[in-house]
Amino acid sequence: MMDNPHSEQQHLLVDRIANNVEKLNDTVTSINTVMSDLRIYEKRIEKTAVVWSNYCRNMNLKAGSLRT
Repeated sequence: MMDNPHSEQQHLLVDRIANNVEKLNDTVTSINTVMSDLRIYEKRIEKTAVVWSNYCRNMNLKAGSLRT
């Protein structure tokens, strides 16, 4: 029985593809982790901005009431 002359090349290509897919999967997993962390930081910044905005508004109201 004669083997396919291209089977070794095909096997090597499939191995390379599998390795590249594994590396890609690891990279995407890392990116997803970083994106999740960024969402957490973004929410903290939004909360801080709201608190700061309320603080500034309250200070302006108090300063305005002191002038009259």
